[in-house]
Amino acid sequence: LATNNGYANQFRIMTQSNAGVKWDLSSLVTPGLSLSANLSFDFWDYNEAFRRKTPDTKQFLGYDSVTGEERYNIIFEESAMTYSLGQSSNRTIYYDARVNYDRTFNKHSIGFLGLFNRRDYVDLNAGSSTARLPFRRQGVAGRFNYGYDQKYLLEVDLGYNGSENFAKGLRYGLFPAISAGWVPSREKFWGANNPINHFKIRGSYGMVGNDANSAERFYYMSTVNMAANSYLLGNQMIATGGTAELSMGSPKATWEVAQKSDVGIDMEMFKGKLK
Repeated sequence: LATNNGYANQFRIMTQSNAGVKWDLSSLVTPGLSLSANLSFDFWDYNEAFRRKTPDTKQFLGYDSVTGEERYNIIFEESAMTYSLGQSSNRTIYYDARVNYDRTFNKHSIGFLGLFNRRDYVDLNAGSSTARLPFRRQGVAGRFNYGYDQKYLLEVDLGYNGSENFAKGLRYGLFPAISAGWVPSREKFWGANNPINHFKIRGSYGMVGNDANSAERFYYMSTVNMAANSYLLGNQMIATGGTAELSMGSPKATWEVAQKSDVGIDMEMFKGKLK
């Protein structure tokens, strides 16, 4: 049966492209300062043609006692070959721009990152005008980090992200985070002969957001079925097409926010042989 049901022809095309530029401003403005930008374009296309049939399926009943011929009971008769097509296609455009600063002054290290990014995804085989609209997210982010003598570490992050799924005025959410670390293995009291050559204590706390609270898009808007059950109206009882609310929008919907925290240690022993 596996070799007589038909066959399928598959065609898959994937294109992934990336381009980036960086401008080092160390000599023009100040050491450690740079600007950069990235652009990527991805395209995916899938096409599969199916040709299938149901082959003859018979049950062997034995041999005829008179003629000696084989006897069969037909379970399925062979059907005509059918044709069906499967398709999927999408494209994604992503770009970002960032400013980066990273510099060390004696025992002080300072870093800063400012970022803008945007992602635009389109389902090229969407089944409705709404589904064909681009899926878009964009945001800005900032990060500041400071370290003293690689012993005392601090990092502050800030994200301001926007989603199409919420009504105007509620589309952006602010998500801060902070982390700190202490490396006692770099302190004088640790000792050079300590078998634990690296020991770090770290902790972090932050807020993250989720905009995928529903399988539907634009769930701040109500949806209406324009082809609902008909109503009989008038003396002639004429059937008139009806409308019905499919889903009730939530105009106050916004980002789902979760708080996350983490505490941990990093340790290396015997000059990195055990981690």
